[in-house]
Parts: sequence; C-alpha cells; structure tokens
Amino acid sequence: MYEWRPYVQPAFTRRDVAETSCCEEFVLCHMGATYFALRATGPGRFEETGRGEYAHAFSVWIDLSARHDHKPKASARPNHQEGAVS
Repeated sequence: MYEWRPYVQPAFTRRDVAETSCCEEFVLCHMGATYFALRATGPGRFEETGRGEYAHAFSVWIDLSARHDHKPKASARPNHQEGAVS
C-alpha cells in the first residue's frame, strides 16, 4: 500500500508535528515545506512515508489514520490510575 522507509533526522534541522492520529500511531510531520507521515518502529526509531507537499502527505496521513486499529496507550503520567480524578 505505502512504501515505508527508515527515517533519519537530518542534522541541524527541526521536525515539527502538524497532526497525530488518535493514539499517535501515525504522525504528520514537516520540515519547512516538506511533509511526511511517521510511525514508530521501536524506541527512538521511526519509518516515514508520503514525503512531499502538504496535500499529498496529508492525504496519506488521513488514509492511514482512518484505517488503523486504535491502540490505547498507557498514560505517561506517573501514578495514573484509571478513573482517578487529578
């Protein structure tokens, strides 16, 4: 369906997040005017697809986000308990 390639952050560049899927499985990122979708493949490791102009990368990200199976993530907050009010 989509060709995924290992993502390597270029030195001295800034990657910004434009959108995330509901559980952050897919992330629409950009570096300047170049957009792409990312997915994590392990701790600190990512793959990318859909690199190009906004319209192209956004349509890829929308398709991926709409078709994925939602995977609830554990809370990043320490001492978080389900249903507890903070």
